[in-house]
Amino acid sequence: MPGHLSDIVDLARKTYLADESDHPQFHFVPRLQAYPFWEMFLSDGLPIGGGASGIRGKLNLARSGTAGHTRPWAVNAPTVPNLTDEIRIDWQYLQDDYSVERHELLELFEQRRIGLTDVEGMVRAVADLVKIRREDCIHNMAELVEDEVFTAPYVISPSDESEDHLYGLPYWFVKITAAQVTSGGGQTAICGDFQGGLPAAQDGTDFTSVAGIDPTATGKDLWKSWNETWDASDGSISDNDLQRMDNGFLMLNFKPPVKTTDYSATLFKLRMYAGRVTLLNYKKRRRQSNDQIGMDLAGPSGAVFNNVPIQHVPILNTSTNANGNADYPLYFHNGRYLFPLILKGDNMRESTIPGDRDQHDVATTYINLTGNLKCTSRREAGGVISYIAAA
Repeated sequence: MPGHLSDIVDLARKTYLADESDHPQFHFVPRLQAYPFWEMFLSDGLPIGGGASGIRGKLNLARSGTAGHTRPWAVNAPTVPNLTDEIRIDWQYLQDDYSVERHELLELFEQRRIGLTDVEGMVRAVADLVKIRREDCIHNMAELVEDEVFTAPYVISPSDESEDHLYGLPYWFVKITAAQVTSGGGQTAICGDFQGGLPAAQDGTDFTSVAGIDPTATGKDLWKSWNETWDASDGSISDNDLQRMDNGFLMLNFKPPVKTTDYSATLFKLRMYAGRVTLLNYKKRRRQSNDQIGMDLAGPSGAVFNNVPIQHVPILNTSTNANGNADYPLYFHNGRYLFPLILKGDNMRESTIPGDRDQHDVATTYINLTGNLKCTSRREAGGVISYIAAA
């Protein structure tokens, strides 16, 4: 077999794997019903940038309050206050790999009667062999992204950053607390507000900032997220709950498409996400409701509110609140203000490495993705409705 094993694998990947018609087909059975955020990571026009120190950005969370009246010939006293805050977000480094061993290729060439001087035949055979391994890596990456986008970070590093975990929706959109339900008027009150402060990790510890800014500090209220509660602990949908959802649209300034032809243009921007029980209860509510409410909840997919699609996210089926009970979260998301950001040059980068002295007959291909989710305005990026009993 001419050349290094890694050269053959690399050539096969670059020559044939980009074209589905050039090698045997197979159906890769997905674990999830949908991959909404993975679609964003792979979409054209995805923001690419950042630097070696991570993702940075400037925000204006304060107001100087200096506007007022003046008079002709009045003496002015200009002020230049410092109103700038900086967001700091660590890169997260995602990776998977697959390998090929020289002898399994030689056996494959023998089965297909491919001579060791037939480079094109060998390359096609290698492409057929590694396709499913490569696709497995890509699906693993997709499932990792979806899992981390909809779950809180596992632990907090000493620098108060998420350790080996994307900054997902539970990081940016903090669920309502029992105390907030009580102070907002109780379980049946419309108590949604911009009161989502510091997120918590899965180990129960609280972050001391969100992307480097403490929303509980004086003058940082504009860095809080919107949250609300449900009426019932079983995930059912009441009239109050529909009003809460309408209130969420008002508070978050959601402006959905007015025509069905607008869906494709706005799908990347406005979305809602929920688990199975929540979606089934929407459908039940639609069947039981009058025509007007039915129109609000109906749509091309059968799960739409105010013309914004609600997508099923299986990992939300097992979501729980601080008390350990099911909380049936419904996330609002505006992609204009919360979006994936990829490090330039590391967007699904593939590199094939030749064997070393320990495994000289093995070539390994690595797939790397460096990125994270960047939020430029927690007040506008979205929010969450979830159940918790009043304190």
